[in-house]
Formats: sequence, C-alpha cells, structure tokens
Amino acid sequence: MTPQLSQLASQVPGFINEHSKRRRGRDTPTLDISQYFDFSAFYGEDEPSSPGSRSRSVASSDPGLTSGPSEDDGAPSPGPSFDPYHKEAIKQIKQQDDRFTVPEREIRPKGGVTYPSNLLLDSAPSPTGSSSSSGSHVVILSNPGSPTILDAAVEDTHEDTHPLNRGRRTKPLNNPEKVATMRKLGACYRCKARKVQCDEGAPCSGCTKDAAKIQSLNCSDLAEQMCCRQQPTPAFSEIDRITCAEMPPRGKALTSSCLTVFFNPYKPSSFPRSLTIPVLHVEHGIYDESSRSYGVRGTQYQLDTETSSLNEGTLVQWASSQMMLEDNGFQSALDNLVISCRPDTLPHSDLLHKVYKLRCLYKIWSQNGFVCQRQPQSDLEQLPQEICRVLKAMTAKLIKGIENDVLSELAGKRPKTATDRLHMWICMMQVVLLYHDLIGIVSSEERWIHENLQQKAEALMNYTAVMCDVQFGKKKPTVGSEYGAHLSDRFANAECLQLQFFAELRQRNRRSDHVLTSLLAKNQKCSSRSRMGPPQKRLRK
Repeated sequence: MTPQLSQLASQVPGFINEHSKRRRGRDTPTLDISQYFDFSAFYGEDEPSSPGSRSRSVASSDPGLTSGPSEDDGAPSPGPSFDPYHKEAIKQIKQQDDRFTVPEREIRPKGGVTYPSNLLLDSAPSPTGSSSSSGSHVVILSNPGSPTILDAAVEDTHEDTHPLNRGRRTKPLNNPEKVATMRKLGACYRCKARKVQCDEGAPCSGCTKDAAKIQSLNCSDLAEQMCCRQQPTPAFSEIDRITCAEMPPRGKALTSSCLTVFFNPYKPSSFPRSLTIPVLHVEHGIYDESSRSYGVRGTQYQLDTETSSLNEGTLVQWASSQMMLEDNGFQSALDNLVISCRPDTLPHSDLLHKVYKLRCLYKIWSQNGFVCQRQPQSDLEQLPQEICRVLKAMTAKLIKGIENDVLSELAGKRPKTATDRLHMWICMMQVVLLYHDLIGIVSSEERWIHENLQQKAEALMNYTAVMCDVQFGKKKPTVGSEYGAHLSDRFANAECLQLQFFAELRQRNRRSDHVLTSLLAKNQKCSSRSRMGPPQKRLRK
C-alpha cells in the first residue's frame, strides 16, 4: 500500500465521526399531522383546538387497562396475585356459565373462513395490484375470542354458503352443570361406540338397561363390569417392573457355552424349531450369616449379552413354529386362522401383525418351563431357572411396548366390509383369550396378589369383551367368496371350537368369566342356528 492510500485510510474513521456529529446537531423538522389528516371531517363539531393539544392530552393520561411504573427507576407495579382459596368458587361459576360449557375446539364454518391479514384504508391498492371498488372502508383485525360488530357481519355473509363444521346448539343449555360433569367424566365405551347419550351414573343407565336385557339376575354386577369410561391400564407394564426387579445381579463370568432350548420334550419325528442361547457360567458372592463372612455360591448361568442374537423377530418365529404343532382347542384354531391370513392382503395387516406378535410373545412368557440340550447329542434336561427368568423378562418388556397400541387400535377402528369384520373379530378374540389365560396365571401365584394384577387382567378382558360385543353382537363375521376353501374350513372349525370353549366356561362358573359368558356366548347361539340348513319338508305318504 502506498503512503497516500495509508494516510487516506487512517483519516476515514475521523471523517465519519465528524459527519455523524454534524447530522445530530441539526434540528429535526417537526411533522404536521394536519397536512395529511382532515380533523374537521373526522370530529365534526367537537374538533379540538389544535392537533398538538389533543395529542398531548392523550399522551398525558395512561390507558384504563394499564398502570404506570410504581417506582422512579421504571419498574412496573406487581399484578394482582391469584388466591387458591377462590379456585373452587371459580370452578362452580364456570359450570353455571354457559360460555364455559362449549367444547374447547372452536366452532368454525366449513370452507376455512379466515381473518383478513391486511388493513385496507381509503381504497388503498391490495398487494396483488387490484384496488377496491366499494369506496373507503376499514377492516379491523380483532381477537377471535372477543366478537365485534364486524365479526357478526362476517358470520352473516358466510352463514348461507358455509354451514358449521361441528356443534348443533344455538341456545343456552338447560343443564350446564350436567354437561360439564359429563365432559369431565367422559362417556363409557359402549355408549360412545353406539352413539347414544350417556349419563354420570356408575354404571350408566344405558349399560344398566342392556345388562337387564341380557340377564335378569345379577344384572347390576354385569352392568358395572360392562361400563368402562376409560381404557384400563395395561397389565404388562406392572409385570415388566416386577420381573426386572427379580432378575439376579450379574456375577463374575467363568466360561461360556450355548444351550439349545425347546418348549417341551418332543418326539424325534416332529422336529420343532429350537432356540440357541449363548450363556455364561458365573459365580456370585454371598454373605454367610452363620460364619459372618462372604463366600462364593455355586456357579449359575447368565445370558451372554455380547454374543446373543435374541430379538423380537427371533422369539416370534420360535413361538410361531411351536404353536403350529399344538392342538389346544379354540386357541390353536385362532392361531392357525391368523397364520392362514396373508398380511399383505389385509386392510388391518398392521393390527393383525401386532396381535400375532403379542400372542407369540405371550406364549413364551406364559410357559411354565423349557427344556434344553447342552450338547447336540445329549439328553434333554430342564432349562436353568436363571435363563427362564431372562426369557420371561425379555418377552414382558416386548409385550409392554405392543399391548397399549393394540388396545387403542381395537377401540378406534370401525370395520365396515365383511373382510374387515373377519380380521377384526380374529384380533379381538385373540386378545380376549390372552387376558382370560392371564387371569388364571396371576390368580394362582402369590407374588402377583399384592399388585392387584388379577383385577387389572379382569378389567382388560371385560373391556375387550365389550368391544367385541359392540362390533359383533348383532352381526357375526363371515368369510367372503374371495377367500379359498382352506380359510373357510378353518373359520368354521374355529366357530365350532368356540362353542365348546364357552360351554366349558359355563360349567366352571367362575366369577371372572361372567362377562364372557353373558356377552359373547349369547351370540354363539344365534351363530349355531345360522349355520344349520333350512328345515326340510316332510313328504306325505
């Protein structure tokens, strides 16, 4: 850089600073608003003496909804504090006021009537270039929660062309307290699915009437079990917590090996699918109270998590291959019916796939014990209890992630076609049988009693049975002609075995089966008649 340029560059900051001082020293010209606004036309006879005096008077007083600073440093005064004592009184006032009983979602006309996003004043051109032809007008933007005269005019103009999207009430409610209470409690599933009015009774009047129609004795107990206002809590969330708490601590690994696991002792001709589990021989240190010293307990087994390939898909395939070999009445008939359905052609293939995974994982969790081989040619022996506990813990955690999704989808779907109804019936009956079997397991073991798992399992089974009765109480599922004869035969076999299953439940007369035998077994009588052929005429001799 030349000396002239460096000298010029050093003088630039000083020149800019001096120029800024000169501009700040000049007097800023005042703006006369009267040149742009006609005060006489706006105020008429009440025109103020001067625009400046009016602006000063307006500026000298604070607005009515604000307050000035309470201290010299400009800190605002604290706002009114909320007293929790008046919370209940405010709640009662809201229940009596009709404005607070409307739904939370705003009622808007169809077609998406939106509020204007610009201000048009004195025929100002719009952003698109077109000007208004109706003269000078002002569009004021207002809060949707505080209606004004312009809002009413907008509603009047769109009333004929855009009917309301939701809401039928046009006058105050006669019973706002009852409506507020029902919106807080929520309608029961039976009334909600049938789209009938529900009340705050426990049970509601609709479930009480339906229970009286089904049976005359003990109808109050049946109505109480049928009326479900909320989806019950999933059972395997608690089972997973208990199972994980029972897991033994990890010990010191000694050697590793692999165990080939089977469900039950088998015949050589069946060749069931096996599950290979890598395990570690570990030892645990324990405290001996008699000698008051720490010792080493006998070696045990522990899952080798580093080399283990156990995942959800592997466990589902292992259980599925075992279920195909079993013949366990109605449950096996349902399993074979699901296997016969191809998931790629089902409308509810995602739900059916989840239900089948739920069933396969539950098959592993509910198994009392497994057998294993330490060597390929060795004899079968009982699988160590530590590995059984690991398998149950893994399946319980996987079921926990599927159970809530299955219940929500079953409650939300409404099948319309015959194909949809068949698939939905299969899913619902699988879940009903799962919880029916779970009741027997948790009621026979003492470690589940203090967690009320039996009551939770009964509530889930009753909830699913009510869903099945609402969907298929008046119209049973059928197999369409688009399916082959193989699936039709399996469905007919499942219906026959279902009759035997409900007949066994009636003989047991267990209290937990009350809803099943009352809601679902009554429909099987009609189904058995419908499968009978038409009566034959007697020929006269």
